[in-house]
Amino acid sequence: MAQVSGYVAIAFVRASEIIPLHNLRVIRGKSLLHEDDDPSSQGYALYVANNYDINTPGVGVKELQLTGLRGESAMLCVRVWIIPAASVLQLDDI
Repeated sequence: MAQVSGYVAIAFVRASEIIPLHNLRVIRGKSLLHEDDDPSSQGYALYVANNYDINTPGVGVKELQLTGLRGESAMLCVRVWIIPAASVLQLDDI
């Protein structure tokens, strides 16, 4: 996957600690994800949320491998909820 014209949503993933998206180069954001289906709300091109199991500490996504994202627009319209399973979140890597 080299590019996405709309948005990327990663939510409610509990089976994997690492999500490798090395080949993702561009998220164009031509259509955005809106919370609560409200088109007047802030939209997101990259949305990462609720990727942990509240009943099992330490279970959930700990790393998004977005090593291929490039360009100034890579950080526009991004929302990341800090997840309990994550020990380190480094936005500099994307």
